[in-house]
Amino acid sequence: MDDTKSLGKGPYQWSSKGMSENILVYDIGTSSVKTALFSLEGALVSAVSIPYTTTYQRPGWAEQDPQSFWNAAIEGTHTLLESLDAKPSIAIISVCGHMNGMLAIDDKGLPTYPEIIHCDTRSVDEVAFIQNLYSQQDIYRITGNRIDEFLTLPKLLWLKANQEDAYKRTRFVINAKDYVRMCLIAVLGTTDFSDASLTGALNIREKQWDEGYLASLGIPLSLFPSLHLSTEIEGFLSKESAKLLHLSSGIPVCYGAGDAASATRGAMVSDVGSAYISLGSSAWISTLYPTMVDDPLMRMQHFYDLDGKKINVCGTVQNAGSALQWAKDRFSPSIRFDVLEQQLSRLPMPNRVIALPYLMGERTPHWDAYARTAFLGVSQATTTLEMTLSLYEGVAYALYETEKVYDDLKIPIKTLTLLGGGVKSTFWLEMIASVFGRPLSVHPHYQNGTSFGAALCAMVANKTYASLEDAIASVSLTFHTIEPDMHKHEIYMQYYSLYTKMYQSLKPLFSDIYRLNKSYEEDFS
Repeated sequence: MDDTKSLGKGPYQWSSKGMSENILVYDIGTSSVKTALFSLEGALVSAVSIPYTTTYQRPGWAEQDPQSFWNAAIEGTHTLLESLDAKPSIAIISVCGHMNGMLAIDDKGLPTYPEIIHCDTRSVDEVAFIQNLYSQQDIYRITGNRIDEFLTLPKLLWLKANQEDAYKRTRFVINAKDYVRMCLIAVLGTTDFSDASLTGALNIREKQWDEGYLASLGIPLSLFPSLHLSTEIEGFLSKESAKLLHLSSGIPVCYGAGDAASATRGAMVSDVGSAYISLGSSAWISTLYPTMVDDPLMRMQHFYDLDGKKINVCGTVQNAGSALQWAKDRFSPSIRFDVLEQQLSRLPMPNRVIALPYLMGERTPHWDAYARTAFLGVSQATTTLEMTLSLYEGVAYALYETEKVYDDLKIPIKTLTLLGGGVKSTFWLEMIASVFGRPLSVHPHYQNGTSFGAALCAMVANKTYASLEDAIASVSLTFHTIEPDMHKHEIYMQYYSLYTKMYQSLKPLFSDIYRLNKSYEEDFS
């Protein structure tokens, strides 16, 4: 595409002369923007998180105000700078953010509609429309992914069908990190290959938007941004944004990547055999592979690495920390998580309640937007603690079910590294290790692993290292290990067997209740 539009000065030619010693990262997560500062050697200097809200107007809907991303980045930068003894010298800025969203902007970069984020499943009818024209196998062959309500393209079709004015004003459809980068450098209409991979519109083999596919759906190619490597410099911090952030103008900004792609490199994954688990609002397991993996059941997602060459083979659990937060809010709203987990740890084993944690549908391996949370084994004697514990276990089972897909595909996973905010819970990690029946390694930057991956991206962008592999090899980190309890593993496996049967038994009812609820949709307004 040649219609990338600049709102400020440009183009720029970047020089490595006078390079300073720090990397500033903005990580746009599902619940907050994390602003982190790393040295060029990979050491974490400081990090702060500024939260924002997600709006759930109806069942299956999840929206965010894009301006809240930028506001949180500004506030986070101020807070980080105030926490330091001296103002840091910043060599480069990098960005990463949640993927699969549909953030529509006009020709001035203003949102035409709130971002419909990754966990939103409203576009059921739009997925059916696409599937009437193409088989899932054909779509998977083109894009490397199923067409699904969680992806960008069906969300865009929903906007076209239901918000005509917003759609007509839309110039580009981007993702969260692209919006923040746009605010930094005043250039709109660009993205990287990792985020593009999970839109449902990229021909993953040809590395370009599939114009014929889009045209057949009535979507113009011009709505999609130009494609770039994550490790390239796009522009420089504008004077206006520098003033808002209390930084110097002219700092180079690289394209950055989607959060899952950044986390892969942040977890120090460089080859097949090493993988990681990210525990956040959602959770996923991912590793790098030279090509797409042949999966006849189409269970895995594929998206480009930061280098634009390797492919992430990723299985996603839609509801992880969000399911635990839901349980705490409903059953134990007045106590902290650490106190709650102390109480949960005292419950006898086995827990006699099993839960499917599908509050917002499920991805790997079921790809079922209709799926919802259900409890099995609840009786008059059941306590809210047992129901809460069943959701902890349910997420662990969902992750284990995802790991088994790698076994089916003959992808050897020798090491698993843990990242994400959920790693704070030793109670949960020990449970996951015992469900898996294998040791798990805890990343020293576990709360900032995605940001660390974005920092590694910046190290290549500013020519500190020639490749991501060189950058990773240069960083020395110390991990610690969570060992499994194999006696508990044997018990968990008996309940896991019922867990898998539970979904299969309820699957037809999930779609039935969706259709029944939809027939009374006005009651949810």
